[in-house]
Amino acid sequence: MGFFSAVCTSTARLDGKTAVITGCNTGIGKVTAKDFFERGARVIMACRDTQKAAAAADDIKSSCQSTAKLGELVIEPLDLTSLQSVRNCANAILSKEPSIDLLVNNAGIMTCPEGTTKDGFETQFGTNHLGHFLFTMLLLPKIIQSDRSRIVTLSSLAHDRGTIDFDDLNFKTRPYNAGQAYSQSKLSNVLFSSELARRLKEANINNVTTYCLHPGIIRTELSRHLGSTYGFVASFLWSILSWAFKTPEQGAQTTIYCSVDEKCANESGLYYAECAVKTPSLAASDKEQAKRFGSFTRSGGVISAIIKQLKLVNLKPVKRIKVKFDPFHPKAVVARDFLFHLNAPRVQETNLNCPIRADVVCDRSEPEIQLDLVESGSIKFLLNNLTVLEILQQINVHISSKVKVEEVPGPELKSTKTKHRR
Repeated sequence: MGFFSAVCTSTARLDGKTAVITGCNTGIGKVTAKDFFERGARVIMACRDTQKAAAAADDIKSSCQSTAKLGELVIEPLDLTSLQSVRNCANAILSKEPSIDLLVNNAGIMTCPEGTTKDGFETQFGTNHLGHFLFTMLLLPKIIQSDRSRIVTLSSLAHDRGTIDFDDLNFKTRPYNAGQAYSQSKLSNVLFSSELARRLKEANINNVTTYCLHPGIIRTELSRHLGSTYGFVASFLWSILSWAFKTPEQGAQTTIYCSVDEKCANESGLYYAECAVKTPSLAASDKEQAKRFGSFTRSGGVISAIIKQLKLVNLKPVKRIKVKFDPFHPKAVVARDFLFHLNAPRVQETNLNCPIRADVVCDRSEPEIQLDLVESGSIKFLLNNLTVLEILQQINVHISSKVKVEEVPGPELKSTKTKHRR
């Protein structure tokens, strides 16, 4: 067991509350789910392997010795390596749950071999940060509706070694280093949590608080890739040293503290370890870097990487529509989903009734979608088969005060491929 581990002593009940936890079929996520269940919460177990999640749910129910009123356990499939799976899971939760009071971004991977997510992002950045980023933003409108709600994101002490390479998040121009990639993803978690807190405060949304934490070094499945990445010796040494690591029960205490304890109810955007506020790394404390990272993730950098090349015919567009909005605005779920749907696996050329050029331009303040509509007619290219004008109407309905729609004459298209700007 760990040499020292703080314990959350709060006896707060979660009766009538709904908590969403990612990756909770094992380890500290499972312990967290059990704790919330025993406090009376309806727990949404968002997991990649639903069979393992069902087995975990059965084990939680059979092992509970609490005499108090228990909650509910509900399973939803979630694969954080697929942005489409993230959208599907979020939409399922939004359609079924009247409220969300707790979101715990618990799932994660560590030091895995070089690879990419289904959307082409470096696996650790895509899973640990980007999947949770999209999941959080899609659920945010429902989270805001609760009287008091919390968003808890698990990071790691490894964020202290992390840097954000804005020009090469996916290790395309530098040698892949699994440790650096992990640290980058964990630093991303801290920056996202602090920037989200700032944005919520800026929008005068005071009923939602955010927390980011280091759970400790724990004996869990998180270390399963050590052998394949660093070899047998590293795996062997880890197993020898693991006797001194925390148990999952000990490792879950700071997550539980940030989720339920009254002492931190009015804190937001801070970093925690051992059930107390700690100072994160200098890079994680850099407010300007957090703003830059928030803008980069939301706009030109990551989103333009999601948008794949769409082929164009050499036709003159009849109009150009420019849409400007803040996708971080809590009610901008339709607009954000619109951005994230513009990716090649979901946009097939055969579904286009007319050619389109889509660019996302980042000017550090707000992103701009530029759509060139050509002479062929309406465009139907999203999964829900909406036209561009219908999308714009929905955006206006949700965030009319935040959207600017402008029609300007469109120049003749000469290129046959989409150009993306970083």
